[in-house]
Amino acid sequence: MAVHARGRLSPGQLLFGGWLVTTGLIFSLMSGSMHPYYAVLLAPAQAAVIGIGAVDLCKRPRLGLAMLLAAGSVLFGIAVAASYAVPPAASWTAAVLGIGGVASALSIRPTRWSPPAWRPALPAALLTVALLVCPVTFCVETISHPVTGFDPLAGPRSLPPPPPYPPTLLAFLRSHREGRTWLAAVPRATAAALLQLQSNEPVLPLGGFTGHSGGPTLDQVRAWVHEHRLRYLVLSTTYGAYPGATPPELRGYVVGSVLRWANQTGCVRTWTGSGYLVLDLEGGPCPRLGLKAFVNDWRSEP
Repeated sequence: MAVHARGRLSPGQLLFGGWLVTTGLIFSLMSGSMHPYYAVLLAPAQAAVIGIGAVDLCKRPRLGLAMLLAAGSVLFGIAVAASYAVPPAASWTAAVLGIGGVASALSIRPTRWSPPAWRPALPAALLTVALLVCPVTFCVETISHPVTGFDPLAGPRSLPPPPPYPPTLLAFLRSHREGRTWLAAVPRATAAALLQLQSNEPVLPLGGFTGHSGGPTLDQVRAWVHEHRLRYLVLSTTYGAYPGATPPELRGYVVGSVLRWANQTGCVRTWTGSGYLVLDLEGGPCPRLGLKAFVNDWRSEP
């Protein structure tokens, strides 16, 4: 980042430079889940720093031109690599970007005759068009298909949408909610979000996004059941294949203790072919088979 003419950093340089450095350090040193889209927090600061630096370098004809070409080459290489990394359906944008960049560079070469009036603007125009190909393609792909579910992916789709919850399950939960705060509880926020979007009713996620969050705790879940604010826990039948209805990646976490308690306490209900089962956490008259035994018994039915 260029320094102010008096040897001091301007307010804009301090603001956006500090933003860029601070956010970059946080992302570099943080632990836990890190998703690529988090990097969007760096984009405004990066754009501002590049713009401020380019203006300052233009004021230094000799050194500025060399540094601009060097910085432009680096940014161009990053853009090509980023375009090549997109899903196969849009990987052609890397080739367009590369061709545009080479054409822009070739158009800068000096000539022996007097260039036309539009010649100086040609390199910038070619490079601008090339740089806009990838974001425009992503925008067009995003608005050309409906986005439903808990994960609004932008650009070319690479993953199929998750299967919806069966209508019979939604009807059962709605008819038995009886004024409770939550329609049901579901491990992990992703599965809970899908149920909430389909039912348009509040759903309690257990364990956060990864299932490793510290809340809600077992004591809280027990209290909500006792206060008639929560009654059902919705699980896919795959949970029944694990001891205590707890997959290995959730053992040792708070959500694991909730699942073990629900497995020992809840009455199990399911629907043939639905792929889901419901534990009634308020108990009542029902066989205490345990979730794993119940699922094995249900799978053995004709």
